[in-house]
Amino acid sequence: MKIGGKLYLADQQRVARSRGYRQQLNRRAVETNMDAVRNLSQSVFQTNVSAAQESTMLTMQTALKRISSDTQARYQQLVKRYESLSQSAASKTTTSTQA
Repeated sequence: MKIGGKLYLADQQRVARSRGYRQQLNRRAVETNMDAVRNLSQSVFQTNVSAAQESTMLTMQTALKRISSDTQARYQQLVKRYESLSQSAASKTTTSTQA
């Protein structure tokens, strides 16, 4: 083999090693980027879960307040009706004893 051929082969080996090193660097960069994407997606998922929990809690609190106010209003109506019936019964009793 001539010297030029040996130099050519040595150059080809150097290029192959260089390409292999570049490919290795590229693979590491891709793996690093994939890890960053996984971490970001996990963070977004956790944020979405927290937001959903907060939304559910706020919805339940709103429903509880509404039910509580409806119950309180209904209770007040019943108290007024009871008082009205009590007064009505008392006045009938008073009227019947006077007669």
